[in-house]
Amino acid sequence: MPRFRTRPLPTMLVWALALLVAGACACSNFLMPHDTGLSGRTMDLGSIFGLDWEFRTFPLGSATRSSRALPNGVTRFGFVGVIPIELKLPVASLVTAGLNEAGLSCDMQTLISTEYPPPSNTAADLDALYFCEWALGAFADTDSARAALLDPTAVHFTGPEALSGSLGQHYVLRDRLGRSLVVEFVGGQQQVYQDLDDGGTTGFGLMTNEPEYPWMVRMVQHFTWKQSLARSSTSLPGGFYPDERLLRLHLVKQGLPAPQSYREAVQQAAHMLDVVTVPPGAQMGTDSGAGEGEGDHTMWAVLYDHRNSSIYFRTSSNHNFGRVALDSLRLTAGSSVASLPLSSAEVPWVVDATAAFSSSRRAPLLPV
Repeated sequence: MPRFRTRPLPTMLVWALALLVAGACACSNFLMPHDTGLSGRTMDLGSIFGLDWEFRTFPLGSATRSSRALPNGVTRFGFVGVIPIELKLPVASLVTAGLNEAGLSCDMQTLISTEYPPPSNTAADLDALYFCEWALGAFADTDSARAALLDPTAVHFTGPEALSGSLGQHYVLRDRLGRSLVVEFVGGQQQVYQDLDDGGTTGFGLMTNEPEYPWMVRMVQHFTWKQSLARSSTSLPGGFYPDERLLRLHLVKQGLPAPQSYREAVQQAAHMLDVVTVPPGAQMGTDSGAGEGEGDHTMWAVLYDHRNSSIYFRTSSNHNFGRVALDSLRLTAGSSVASLPLSSAEVPWVVDATAAFSSSRRAPLLPV
């Protein structure tokens, strides 16, 4: 497993990088079928100079920027988060994705219709940028997170006006039982949706970006209705806009056979990533905004194993999966914070298979 490097937790402000990153998190997110305990997400961004990413550990009992909204003021679960880095300098606690010891994942993704609630001017107020940090540190499953979100005395997410609109975010939580929770801030109100991957009654275990989550569910339902007609004519959407990525994930997910092994289940999840991975370059059909630079593409992708608390990851420059096993990291109380750049050279970009050749058989003679 790649080696994490240990150092004290930085305390730099996040706002400058948040303005760069928050409006650019075009992503796809999916829960795998057949009760495998696996899910995945991609991170799509434009070419922002100097931006890199790292995994960072948050040990049990950490005091974080969201600690005042946590029971006893510290994290109840250790977790690993994906943190953006600009010009190779770490920026404190902007957790854009992650998984905790209990198998709960959290991901932030752009939603252009975001309008954050105003402050309540109570102790429950918490900046929405720290949503994933809060959720991963406090909860084992989506039910307990939902209970806290519906209690205005427990937490009240708010955000500056500058981070609404195209710089706004919505969030998805997934747990080891295959349940998901989508949280959005629209019209100045918090919206919380359960997604039980139940064929559309609550959701399909899928999420991309725009528009809001109920629209995504309705779009898949409408597509399914068209497929049910006597002489239906539907196609596999081929672009990288959020609606096309969502429908493509749905169609591929519906066609996957039940995996016969853990390895096959992980490989199927990797194929799902392939369906929505945007190659580098000036690709057409992406949802890049004017300020995101050229070359909108998938910078990295992760697969979460919710039941074994592990993360598989790959980047645009290295499609060989690395694996981070949370139970092998020091996430106990009092442990030092450790980090691992996603672009670490310790993750090999290729496995040399030359030595695996066998000489047990004689080569057949070819005719002269």
